[in-house]
Amino acid sequence: MDTLIYSNKDVGFSSKLSSPQFDKSATREQREKPALGFLAFISGEFVVLRETEKWGAVLPMEIIKTLPVMMAVSTRKSDIGARITLHWVSTDDLAKASFGPFDVSVAGNVEFIRLSLEQLEPFSGKSVNVTAEIKLPHGVIENSPALLTDVTRELNYQPAIIEGLVDGGIDAGTHPQGRLITIPVIEHLRPYNTLLLQWRVYAGNEKVFDQSVELQANRPEEAFMYSLPVQAYSPFKGFKGEFQWWIQLGTEIDSRLLWSTGISFFDIR
Repeated sequence: MDTLIYSNKDVGFSSKLSSPQFDKSATREQREKPALGFLAFISGEFVVLRETEKWGAVLPMEIIKTLPVMMAVSTRKSDIGARITLHWVSTDDLAKASFGPFDVSVAGNVEFIRLSLEQLEPFSGKSVNVTAEIKLPHGVIENSPALLTDVTRELNYQPAIIEGLVDGGIDAGTHPQGRLITIPVIEHLRPYNTLLLQWRVYAGNEKVFDQSVELQANRPEEAFMYSLPVQAYSPFKGFKGEFQWWIQLGTEIDSRLLWSTGISFFDIR
């Protein structure tokens, strides 16, 4: 079930929630990788940003600016009195920081550590190796394997351009070959991002037409163009139209991490 996790009018996130997943292949002698995620806006549940082989865990700046970012560190029952320090080091070695130490509150449980915008903003646009250091009471220090994290820059986008939209309306009798929808170039878009376009038509409160299309960012440095078929507007003179488009911020395994850019309302004349 999809759960709204952030909403600011018509702009924001929706996501499918999941529980923390740790590296089950770790041996008893090894520490597990920390998990990176955020707290859902309404439910407060922890949503894991899952790791991919190519990109690592993708942490969009949109999440950092709008939601509580958390790290989940698995501890052992023998970690009584231990302290945790998180180390963030960019792969280009130009940005690094350590957060902590934090006391292990209940040994054997998962410790959740919140990170702030001020702490994470210096890593914007960088790939980062994130490790958890566990310092035991007798002085022994154990480190987790590194979690590769891609901290993406905030996307800069412009409103969509709907061909023939003038003064809050479109003419149902024009553009018989289809109506072009253009999404101008989105700054900082990544190859794994996708766009979801939604076109709806209403008769009063009743939805009479609904079409969605997904566009891949095969060339993220270029504008997106989609030809809306004539049947999406030609039969609906006198009706109300609605257009909304979303950016899928995560990788293919976080395909429900959608950011809405807002909604356009118009008359079909």
